[in-house]
Amino acid sequence: MDAAQFFIELAGILIAVRLAGELAVRMGAPSVIGEVTAGIILGPSVLGWLAPTGVIRLMAEIGIIMLLFEVGLIFAELGRSSGVFDGATYAAVVLVVAYTTLFSPFWIKLFYRLFGHRPELLDQRSESEREPPPEPAEKPPDRAL
Repeated sequence: MDAAQFFIELAGILIAVRLAGELAVRMGAPSVIGEVTAGIILGPSVLGWLAPTGVIRLMAEIGIIMLLFEVGLIFAELGRSSGVFDGATYAAVVLVVAYTTLFSPFWIKLFYRLFGHRPELLDQRSESEREPPPEPAEKPPDRAL
């Protein structure tokens, strides 16, 4: 992708996202609803005008990182100004929640790897009540012509 094509796509994305965000706000919804809707409509799912190239994906990831960083700053300010917790306690709570959320897929996968898929653990019937495994089908004898 050359630079001119990239900047044309970037301008189109910014204009569409801004317009959709404003429209969502006028309808009483958060602007992020309009922005996500614009991405769905312009992307390969509906119109297919924009493809998620490597540069676009990188910029989207940077945008998400900046958004989450801003949310962290806002929560830190709310916790400090609310007076419910002192700064260190609130920071500890926020970090525990953030890292628990971040690493929960890892813990779930680790649990699944350690204990695996074991249907026999879920089967409450005794050994004698369980159905025997099916017998292998016999192969018919070959006929010689």
